[in-house]
Amino acid sequence: MEVSHIPSVFAVLFIVFLKDVSSGLEHVISNPEPVTLPAKFSTLLSCEMSSEPDRFVWKFYPTEDPYNPNAYVDLSSTLFRVVSEKQYTKQKRKSELTLHLNESVAGDYQCLAFYGTKALASVPSRVTMARLESFPKQNSLEETVSVGNTVTWRCALPKSNPEAYIQYFKDGQFISTLRTDVKINSLILPSVQEEDTGVYSCTATNAIIDTVNSSAKLNLKVVRNAPSRAPYFLVEPKDVYTILKGKTAFLECASIGNPVPKVVWLKQKGQLPTNRIEMLKGGLKIRDVTSQDEGVYICNHTNAFGTISHRITLVYNEEPRVDCETSETSIKVGENLDIECSIRGVPEPYVTWFLNGFSVNNDSSIEAIGNKIYFRPVERRHAGNLQLFARNIVKTVFGQMHLNVLPETNATSTNSHGHHRHRGKSSGGRKHNKSLKIIPPSKPTVSRLNDESVVVRWSIPHNTGMGVQFFKVQYRELGSHSSHNKSKSGNWRTLNAEIPANIRDFDVTGLRPDHIYR
Repeated sequence: MEVSHIPSVFAVLFIVFLKDVSSGLEHVISNPEPVTLPAKFSTLLSCEMSSEPDRFVWKFYPTEDPYNPNAYVDLSSTLFRVVSEKQYTKQKRKSELTLHLNESVAGDYQCLAFYGTKALASVPSRVTMARLESFPKQNSLEETVSVGNTVTWRCALPKSNPEAYIQYFKDGQFISTLRTDVKINSLILPSVQEEDTGVYSCTATNAIIDTVNSSAKLNLKVVRNAPSRAPYFLVEPKDVYTILKGKTAFLECASIGNPVPKVVWLKQKGQLPTNRIEMLKGGLKIRDVTSQDEGVYICNHTNAFGTISHRITLVYNEEPRVDCETSETSIKVGENLDIECSIRGVPEPYVTWFLNGFSVNNDSSIEAIGNKIYFRPVERRHAGNLQLFARNIVKTVFGQMHLNVLPETNATSTNSHGHHRHRGKSSGGRKHNKSLKIIPPSKPTVSRLNDESVVVRWSIPHNTGMGVQFFKVQYRELGSHSSHNKSKSGNWRTLNAEIPANIRDFDVTGLRPDHIYR
């Protein structure tokens, strides 16, 4: 492959070997995983790309709440820091980052893979500190109920990361609560009998740190002849449940009374999903939650002495999805480009546009508004990987598009250049040119774009020699890399494009994987 300098040609020979990969464009194979650990522990974050990059870089976005895995971190922020190269390694397509946990290193970590001047960013990994605090203050209860009632008691959750799970004990012995196929943090005793009489207590366990005990107790007495009483709640049912798409919800709502209350469930402004619900003692179970299930549910408890109701809001969550329709687009320098991607997710995702691993917010030629981005105009430096990150409380995902930026076409270049080349000896300028030195461009460097194309880059040292009118790129195929058979070398091929004198790189496309080019 050669770069020619008009009016004289300077040939520099070099070989390009294109590795055969499964996909034409670089993409992320594995993102770094979220991590929660106690202080002073060490961990490894890793990312892997589809093809080996020239280098890796890790970015760190600090957080003001090191114990909160859901704390908002702005990916467009300029407050990120580049991690020292001493903290990570490069192993071909993979990089591993070593962290020693403390509050100052909590936040988001993002892996960047560079291919020449172009880069691809991973989904950020959230690193948080583990903690388990004591139970909040809670009063003990002493209650007498009649047999047949469903008793619900709940210990107030302590602050914990990751979330602690609650276990209940009767007279010091562990007991299992109602089976609902979903995690619940309440003690639910359906249709209690006299043998359920006892003192109940609870503990909270953080699987990473430890277990703490609550001082709150429930002293329960079950009798056959309790006084008549209208329905009442031993503990107020929860008001809000946030449920992920496709998961199972269990809305707790149990009351006590004598006679035992009967319960009826309703949905405000809608119908119950009859084919996916199950009315259990202690609550309403909804399977395979969809967006249609979001809303307010009402449980009514009634006996001969009165009625009590409670409203429960089900909030639907869905992880983001990004669809940009195409994975690659080509456009010429100087043209305008508008891109719109489809984004879904509940709650509505925060959106950040990246170009070659960094936010576009500081690029004066780019305006990003939500799911739309506008280039006014496209410049050569915009070539590379464009990514749209969508983040909500459920997950962070991205859509990827490769921008091929083509050289600007000059309608007058052919005539003017041709006229200059064929003027003969009729101008004084020609004589002046004879006294100027011819300064060649530098030896070209080549960077892989994908398995069928490369970008050729060169430079021209500062000089007072002959001016450059335009560049051309020449190359020829030497044969298969595996055979090293150069006897079948192809002819030199000159690309038609006349590269303007101010351009210092050019994309060569249509190459064949596993072949050598000069």
